[in-house]
Amino acid sequence: MESNHVEGRYWAHFDRTYGRRGYTFSRYLPAYHYGAKLAQQPRFVNRAWSHIEEDVRRDWESRNGGPWGEFKDAVRYGWENVKETVRDMGQHRSLD
Repeated sequence: MESNHVEGRYWAHFDRTYGRRGYTFSRYLPAYHYGAKLAQQPRFVNRAWSHIEEDVRRDWESRNGGPWGEFKDAVRYGWENVKETVRDMGQHRSLD
């Protein structure tokens, strides 16, 4: 389970990105979680979003996750948040 701090960032992103569309946060939460899980997969570590987006889109759509155009910003935000955390953890480990 993700920390309350991370979930708070998802809420803030939701408010900025989707808040005025009339949907609830719970509609987008699976997309944030999906992106976070991607960032932990070895095939997506140390890669730019532009290099993985097409693969991620295909996978998202194959899971019937909803229209990619609607959810891609939440997926990317979840991925970027965890990617940064994973990268930072790696830097801390290399300092030990």
